[in-house]
Amino acid sequence: HQGETAVEIPIAASIPHSYIRRETDRLAMYKRIALVETDDDVLDVQDEMIDRYGEIPQAVRNLLFIGKLKADASKAYVTKLSVKDGEARLVLDARAPMKLEKLMSLVQKTQGAQLTNAEEPSLVIRRRNADVSAFCRDLPQFVYTLGDCIEG
Repeated sequence: HQGETAVEIPIAASIPHSYIRRETDRLAMYKRIALVETDDDVLDVQDEMIDRYGEIPQAVRNLLFIGKLKADASKAYVTKLSVKDGEARLVLDARAPMKLEKLMSLVQKTQGAQLTNAEEPSLVIRRRNADVSAFCRDLPQFVYTLGDCIEG
């Protein structure tokens, strides 16, 4: 099965001490978020947090976003996903059982996307004027669609 996906997106993503004061509760919530796999999981965690701690701060919303993106990227055999300087880079597991025609179609339909096969196969999306939040809006759908390119 797929391995762990490293995600590097320059957004504040944490559970502030001011939101969950007890360290054991905060650590338990980090563990819960790390196990998020589906939209329902995200909603369950959000509901629990709102019930127990009140309105969710943006840094925690970002953490949930990254947790879900990480789960979807892992299912799509992405070993590393990073965003910086107008570029999103998704490094693919070379052993991923990809449907190449679907992958090529996704790359062609995605503005600024190209497939590179240097030391490791990567999908790079370059958008000169895109900021991190613009990539964050588009990445979930792209990663989800990339998951459809997997055989099985």
